[in-house]
Amino acid sequence: VDIIEEEVLDRKQSLLKISSLYVSKVKALYLVGMDRIGKNIIAKTTLNNIKHMYDASCFVECDESSNDSYKSSCHILEQLKVESKPRNLKDVPKMLKLVMIKKRVIIVFDNVI
Repeated sequence: VDIIEEEVLDRKQSLLKISSLYVSKVKALYLVGMDRIGKNIIAKTTLNNIKHMYDASCFVECDESSNDSYKSSCHILEQLKVESKPRNLKDVPKMLKLVMIKKRVIIVFDNVI
């Protein structure tokens, strides 16, 4: 992920707060706010800073114009280093559950509506 250095420096306080939450083992973190205030940059930077602590990581950009759930699911599984593809959408939850039981993973969803 390419991030402009000035954009990251402007959000240093937010990044420090998120890092302190991670240290306290927060299971879920939601960044909520108006459009164009830097939530995406904070999310990507945080993922880049901590993904080395996980077996697998995934950044999912939710796009309301994309209706291909199977393709999106395959992309998530691929990022989580799952080698096989699901036969259909019914297989996806089982595969995700297996990955999350066996590995320590971090998944970031962006633009969730």
